[in-house]
Amino acid sequence: MPVQRVLGHRRTDALSAVTVGYSTRWDDMAIIAAASATENTMHVAMTDNRLNRRRALQLAVGGVLAGASLPARAHHGWSWAEDAQTELKGTVRSVSMAPPHPSLQVAAADGVLWQIDLANPNQTDRAGFTATSAKPGDAIVVLGNRHMDKTKMLMKAVRITVAGKTYDLYPDLLVNAAHIVGVGLVMGGILPLDLRLAGFFRGVPIAAIAPFLSRSAAIGVVLAIATGLWLFSVKPAEYLVNAAFLWKMALLAFALANVALQHRSRRYRLALAGGALHPGVRLVACCSAVLWLAVLVAGRWIGFL
Repeated sequence: MPVQRVLGHRRTDALSAVTVGYSTRWDDMAIIAAASATENTMHVAMTDNRLNRRRALQLAVGGVLAGASLPARAHHGWSWAEDAQTELKGTVRSVSMAPPHPSLQVAAADGVLWQIDLANPNQTDRAGFTATSAKPGDAIVVLGNRHMDKTKMLMKAVRITVAGKTYDLYPDLLVNAAHIVGVGLVMGGILPLDLRLAGFFRGVPIAAIAPFLSRSAAIGVVLAIATGLWLFSVKPAEYLVNAAFLWKMALLAFALANVALQHRSRRYRLALAGGALHPGVRLVACCSAVLWLAVLVAGRWIGFL
């Protein structure tokens, strides 16, 4: 009996050891499977996060490019015109100085009647062209951009020559174009970021778009101010009595002050890092969007007052 008891105990110990071994092996396999699943989940999450950040950055770049290109056409109303310039020779039939753009009716050599749109009233006046600068019957040479639809006899004039005198309607064309690009960078950078901070487009990660949009807007502000000072220096006396210009300067000061206030806020920096959007951050972002849009509208009206 003692021998059998000993053998029985040995069998029990061996079976327990085997059971413990299998149990340990299954535990190890379960741990490995759980780790593998966690790793796969983390990999998918990281991949999705990278894709979201990439899409967000692509949207930000697209917004800035659109913002930089659209104001130029919207500012001058040339979206309908060809890029290439055309020269037209003919005879003045009529002259109109009515806003939004003074215009001429010109009969070409083949008898076709063209409408020639000049610059805005103030800019046309600064070029030296007035209601008495041309009269019906005067010979005229027009350099400008004609309508893309060839059936429409419409042209946007860049330069006109009447009775031997030349009127350059856009003498600071390059500086003006650079100014508009600067404004476009500002609007294309600030507005999307303000809208996101205000609570729109929640699927776009703020941390992915904020650095690019902020730098683009900063470059735009510097470019717009530098070129704006150049344009102001041409005829400062006229600008200082222009109501739209004075409104633009006041609104610009408020907009820049709002940006400074926004960037000093700890809650704003927390939001840029991906934290919660505090109601105060949303309010400042809404004020920023309204102020910059108001600056754009006031600037648009400078040429009409």
